[in-house]
Amino acid sequence: MNKRLRLVPSAAMDDLEWQGELALAPGWALFIGRPGDNARHAHQALQLCVSNRDPIRIESGPLAGTSAKCVAIAANTDHSMAGGDDRSAFLYLDPRGKLGRNVSAVLGSNPGSTRDSGPDWQHGESWADRQEGLTADSATRIRDQIAAIWTNEADSGESSMDERVEAAVDRIRSLVRDEDSDTGLTVRDLARTVGLSESRLAALFREGTGVPIRPFVLWTRLQLAVEMAGRGASLTEAAHAAGFADSPHLARTFRRMFGTTLSGSVRRLQTLLLDR
Repeated sequence: MNKRLRLVPSAAMDDLEWQGELALAPGWALFIGRPGDNARHAHQALQLCVSNRDPIRIESGPLAGTSAKCVAIAANTDHSMAGGDDRSAFLYLDPRGKLGRNVSAVLGSNPGSTRDSGPDWQHGESWADRQEGLTADSATRIRDQIAAIWTNEADSGESSMDERVEAAVDRIRSLVRDEDSDTGLTVRDLARTVGLSESRLAALFREGTGVPIRPFVLWTRLQLAVEMAGRGASLTEAAHAAGFADSPHLARTFRRMFGTTLSGSVRRLQTLLLDR
């Protein structure tokens, strides 16, 4: 069931904190608002950034010096950003999903890409035009509109994935959510479960998801921790639920992956949890 959580604190926010709304769903996340401070980082998601007025500047990594209103950053690409405005929109896509595959195909081996302008909004609502908070329908529509900047109708077909990789992905997500299970997430265990050799599973998994198994497991743990924090759990509770040793471990990992702090970003946003 879709659920909205309002996590904006009563005290005034620091000028460097992220402010806005966050929709979390399996395989994608959408942030709309004013981006805050972020250090140089890389993560396993494709990141599509669109600004309503002011250009977004990439200040480090292979895309350093890039400035545009629409910027795509490939998975596992070092970067830090500045600029944007209070109606910026950042879309994070799982590279194994339909939209992630299509955008990845457009980017090819490039670390990123820019576009001069966004899609034609006359046939749909722009995030900048909204008066109410995000809903399941509006978040999904905005997700598709942003992805369409880098894709087209010809890209809409779903790419096939080996069913054994799908089984391994399902197994990973199930085990990560099982607080009583601390085994089964090694390549050896996953390979045995789906009936493949370790080397064959590793190759098929990377081809099917775009990332190796261990980073995918970490990304899945972070998604669960963010979801738990968004539901009101303490950072310690979120860390333990997602398989981190403690809250400092979670905090360090989150900062390395996203370039900002979990307590100073996600917990300060209005969060909408989506089941699809």
